[in-house]
Order: sequence, then structure tokens, then C-alpha cells
Amino acid sequence: MLLRPFLSCLAFPGLALWVISKRRESHLRANKLPVTSENPLSEPHQPRHGISPSDPNEVETSFRVLSGKIEKAPDVNQPLLFLAVVTARSYTERRKDVRSSWWQHPSFNDGSAKASFFIGEADPADMSADVVSTALAMEKQAYNDIVDLPIKDTYDNLSRKTGAIFDWFAREKPARFLAKIDDDTFPHFNVLLPSLRTMKSEDVYMGLLFNKGEVQRTGKWAEKVYDRDMFPWYMNGAGYILDSSLVSKIVEMQDRVFLTNEDAGVGLWVSLLGIPEDHYIPVESTEYGCKRQDVFSQNLKIGAMHCMWQSSGCCA
Repeated sequence: MLLRPFLSCLAFPGLALWVISKRRESHLRANKLPVTSENPLSEPHQPRHGISPSDPNEVETSFRVLSGKIEKAPDVNQPLLFLAVVTARSYTERRKDVRSSWWQHPSFNDGSAKASFFIGEADPADMSADVVSTALAMEKQAYNDIVDLPIKDTYDNLSRKTGAIFDWFAREKPARFLAKIDDDTFPHFNVLLPSLRTMKSEDVYMGLLFNKGEVQRTGKWAEKVYDRDMFPWYMNGAGYILDSSLVSKIVEMQDRVFLTNEDAGVGLWVSLLGIPEDHYIPVESTEYGCKRQDVFSQNLKIGAMHCMWQSSGCCA
């Protein structure tokens, strides 16, 4: 059998999970693994570099919450998983949906998991910023579950926002694994946590894998920094997981570059670190909606997560 897990402990019971071996190309030609509808695993790995210097404002280094090397030693008794929920300042209803659904999972009581919302600073161009800030201050006081980041909260700053979350995580070390998820993504703990508990390896990168990501030059996802035709392998940005060692290595990178596309940018960081391809772990996820055996159900409508939590299944 040509597909070999790099460690037997990485097996995911109940999941359609593959670990990509170093003999990836011959295996994929023979098996054509259906990670996405486009079967992206059928193409070879794309070049790791391709940063355009045409716009210096897009190639600036990261704002660092940390300075220098990461010095805080990991706590052997720390929680297994920390979920960083990326949300916008005005998305009150989405945060309510999260708090009334998977935020109630028993793992938060037994110490296996922790979570916080992460928001940026108000955009001065937003005419409703004062009203939103007042409501947000009341929400923070009521729930104490929101972390402020020193990044202007705009769509164009999503990559820098993720970079600041990584900086925060590397400093605080709240768990063995970091899940960065959107506020409309539902994590299925019954599948996810047992799988993470079996993992002993470092430099793990998990999610809905795209390894045939074509770089777009127009539209919502137009890329302004990366100048190649294909992105390096990356996980869909609505929900992905990295272990703490990989997050620390990313934070310690010199001159960290931010792509326009946040998820592809994380994939570039991992690629530039030379992480072996068999540490990229695809997991079952639905990009729009929910299916049984999902690890992440993504891009859900408001109310869907509460329905899923109440019904212990998928909702239309």
C-alpha cells in the first residue's frame, strides 16, 4: 500500500482521513482521493515562492504581539484545543448563535477545550463605529469572552488579524492545538477531540485541503501579493487546526508576508517552513452547510448552529 501514515497514532476513527505520503504522486494517480469536488490532490505540489514586491504596503512584516523568541514553556496539563473564533465587531447575532450552540459542549467544563472571540479595532471610516463600540462594550462586560487585537477590523486585514491571533496564541500557549475558525463555522467535537487526543506528532496542519488553488486576479478573492498562478497547499480559512509547535515557528519567521487571501497566506507560511507534505492532514468538512461526519461545517446561516446543537445533527 503506497499511502502510509507518518505515524500510526494519526489515524482518525470515523473520519475519511488521509495522510499524504512522500510517494504522493504515484498514490494519487492510482487512487484519486476525493478531498474536494474538484479532486485537487490530482495535481503536483506548486512552487513554494511567489511573492510580488510590486506593492510594498502588502509585503510589510507582521505586527508582533511578541518580540524575539518564544520563551514560555508549554504546560503539560494545558487544554487540548483552543478555538479562536474570528468575528467582526458588529456580528452580535453570530456570536449569540455560537454561545447558544457548540460553546455549550461539555469539553469546556472538563478543561479539554477553551475558546474566545477575536476582534480588531474600529475602522474610522465606519459611520456606525460609535454605536457598535457601545454595544460591544456591554457585550464584553456581560460575557468576558472577547479578545481585542491591535489590528484595524476590515476584510482586507484578515491576514494580519490571523497573524495577530497566532502571536497571541504563541505568547499565551492556552492549548496544544489552535483551531482558527469563523463565527459561522460549527466544530464537531465528537469527531474532532478523540482524534486530536491520539496525536503525538508536531507541526500538524489540518483542515479542508486545497492543493489546486488557482490564484484569482479579479473579484472578491483577487490576490495582490502572490505572483504565481497556483497557491501552495492550504486549508480552507473557515476552519483549520495547527499544533502549538507550528504556530510558534510561524511567529518566529523573519519578515512574515501577508497575502491578500488569508487562508492561502497561512499555507504559504507553512510551505516556507518546509513542513513535510505528510503533515498536511485533510479532514471531512463541508464548505457550505453541514453533512454527517464533518469536522467543520462552514458558512452556516444565523440560527443554523443553534438548531444543530439542539438536534445533535445537521439542519437545513
